[in-house]
Amino acid sequence: MTRLLNGIDYSMPMNTKIVSVIDGKITRAEYNSTMGYFVEVTGKAGVKTRYLHLNKILVTKGAWVTRGDAIALSGNSGRSSGPHLHYELVINNNPVNSLAFRAAAPADNKLEQHAFAHARDYERYLD
Repeated sequence: MTRLLNGIDYSMPMNTKIVSVIDGKITRAEYNSTMGYFVEVTGKAGVKTRYLHLNKILVTKGAWVTRGDAIALSGNSGRSSGPHLHYELVINNNPVNSLAFRAAAPADNKLEQHAFAHARDYERYLD
């Protein structure tokens, strides 16, 4: 995992399933020479999530997704140095450090509770 620009790069094998982390509408699902294949999900209260450098987009613009729905397969498209996912969290058009972000609602399932409980353990490997 590497912190770059307005998001975070997660190294992963090609064609790893990428899921939406929020409920929302697909507002962009397209190709850009820099971002490669990418998807933008717009949720409530000005929250957007972006998933860049994909190999394959599994959704279409205008579709509605629920948190956990598969939206793409990871890749190496656009200006990229290897297979990874570049993830961005944007709130009210301002980039947010997603590693420091905590949802207002409490975790409602065991997987989410585990992720929050161990997030700091994983962050120490970033530096």
